[in-house]
Amino acid sequence: MKQILISVLFLCAIHASMSQDYKFGKISKAELEQNTHPKYPESDAAILYREVAAKIDYSKEHGYVLYTEVHERIKIYSQEGYEWATGAIDLRRSNKKSNRDHLVTLKGYTYLLQGGKVKEVKLKNDGIFEEELTKYTLRTKFTMPALEEGCIIEYKYKIRSPFLGNIEAYKFQEFIPVDNVKFRFEAPEYFNYEQHQRGWIPFSIEKETANRTITEHYTTANNARLGGISNSSGVSQTDYRANISNLNLVDIPPLIEEAYSGNIENYASSILFELTYIRHPSGRIDDFSSTWESVCETIYKDSDFGDQLAKSNYFEDDLRQVTSGVSSDVDKMYRIYEFLKNKMTWNKYVGIFSESNVNKAYEEGIGNTADINLTLTAMFRKIGLNANPVLISTKSHGIPILPTHSGFNYVVAGVETSQGVLLFDACNKDGQADVLEDYLLNWQGRIVREDGTSNWVALQSDTQASEAFMGDLMLSSDGLITGTMKSQSTGYFAMQNRKEYSGLNEKDRDLKFSESIENVEITDLEFSNLTNPYEPLKIDYTFKTDVYSENIDENLYITPLTFLATKENPFNKEERKFPIDFGTPKKFRYIVNIAIPDGYKVTSLPESANLQMGDNKLAFKYLVSERNGKISIMGEFRINAHFMGPEDYSDVKEFYQFFVEKEKEKIVLSKL
Repeated sequence: MKQILISVLFLCAIHASMSQDYKFGKISKAELEQNTHPKYPESDAAILYREVAAKIDYSKEHGYVLYTEVHERIKIYSQEGYEWATGAIDLRRSNKKSNRDHLVTLKGYTYLLQGGKVKEVKLKNDGIFEEELTKYTLRTKFTMPALEEGCIIEYKYKIRSPFLGNIEAYKFQEFIPVDNVKFRFEAPEYFNYEQHQRGWIPFSIEKETANRTITEHYTTANNARLGGISNSSGVSQTDYRANISNLNLVDIPPLIEEAYSGNIENYASSILFELTYIRHPSGRIDDFSSTWESVCETIYKDSDFGDQLAKSNYFEDDLRQVTSGVSSDVDKMYRIYEFLKNKMTWNKYVGIFSESNVNKAYEEGIGNTADINLTLTAMFRKIGLNANPVLISTKSHGIPILPTHSGFNYVVAGVETSQGVLLFDACNKDGQADVLEDYLLNWQGRIVREDGTSNWVALQSDTQASEAFMGDLMLSSDGLITGTMKSQSTGYFAMQNRKEYSGLNEKDRDLKFSESIENVEITDLEFSNLTNPYEPLKIDYTFKTDVYSENIDENLYITPLTFLATKENPFNKEERKFPIDFGTPKKFRYIVNIAIPDGYKVTSLPESANLQMGDNKLAFKYLVSERNGKISIMGEFRINAHFMGPEDYSDVKEFYQFFVEKEKEKIVLSKL
């Protein structure tokens, strides 16, 4: 009976959602009066309705083009939801000026409830502006006016695009609830599209066909025997069948950020249409299936890519100076890398194509990712290294599913050796060889060569990033802990710490570090190798705290790892629908020695532990010993896997819970 009731309620919800009037401008008072989302009351906003209608149509003026019309209605519950009132429309373009997307129409309104009546405020031109993201992408941004808590924003736009073989994915899931989605894709029977679904929410596509007609008006000139030339006009019609895909979804839950998820939007529910071939009425077939090899070859031949790599005269004088007196190619490589990191500054624009020509960017000392890292690649080549650019899609850009030019948005330099490919990113002034920042560790990179060949390369370093701590602690009878701590980090950890502290003066650096450890007083802070990425970064300090021990009935209860202990299990959901992305292999080690205060003896010590998960994907050792008036805690936690599937989630959660609880176990000392 309970199951029947749930089913009836679900069907009623669908009926209510589908029967609601979503015609543009038809906003109800009930929608405006809603204070919280009925199912997700913690949400700051919700998409009440999203409609996407995409259709490939023909006209004499434009030929076959894709028209995409988007209608969005969003409820704003709180000021934190105002970010959803800013929209962005990306428009693509190719080398040919005529091949570009056009924003045909854009309109929008903000709806408010004032004095019991619905008031609308129109989106005006001063709320719309354009920016150039890359050579091939323009962005039209707009910010809806007159925002206040409880308002509804609604906008509608239409794009005309000539890019029939490279259609962006249509997305149905967001970080806020989506109450209702209506989607329709229509293409003439000559166009064969494969559909690719993504995400963990199941959905089915309804297929139908419809008869369509292309009507063209024409005028022809006729030679008349008397009276000169005459014109005649007529109409030609071509009938065809259109293939239509429909989708209706309701009550789509929001995406929720979880620990080690990478870019969670990679797992949002969406659909992608891939043009595989066109079968013309004559029977001729045009094959549009593409490969990454052909895409990369085309990229290399672009004048803003391959031609930039061929230039060298602009840096040759500097190169001679940098490598003067150095015989080893490896030493030359590192010198060049460090030189260019200091010589050029990244302007924060990403892209795989040079924006201003590499020689100009080099002279000015500033450029985008391609300006800098194509220059680095060219310099490596000049000294005889087997260097080639490596194309990357950043985590925010998503995982490229299909072979397209827009699949990549970042480029680094790669040096091919007998041991593999070393990766260099000179945009990161705190970077080091073969250690990329986390936002670049997305799937794989594609190394492209001058001879037209290309292949996938791993972006994650095989060398474990390590962080080690050694502490000597003194304990007083009133529970005060004083001590010294020495830490050392390498790889990814060292790079992140350098990025955090290297640009600060000593006073600000000390303050920032002290504030990073709660309830602990830090003194005598000293950094070593802060600006030298080829040596471990060392941070030493003394500290004092009274929150990790307490005196109860003359017994001392101590958390021996103090602020080194992991505070909580980052995996706290019942289940997980997407993979766990650890980025790079990691190793955490600590040795903590605690001097037993005079007049006390050990009553209880945590038990030692040794735990492994799977094929050593995760490993944890915890050794506790007492000797010569000291208690020693030695621990090591290793993450040996880059990536783990959702099927491993329950084991990972259980593993983390064990070591989090183990690190919090207390030592008990009692009076003699």
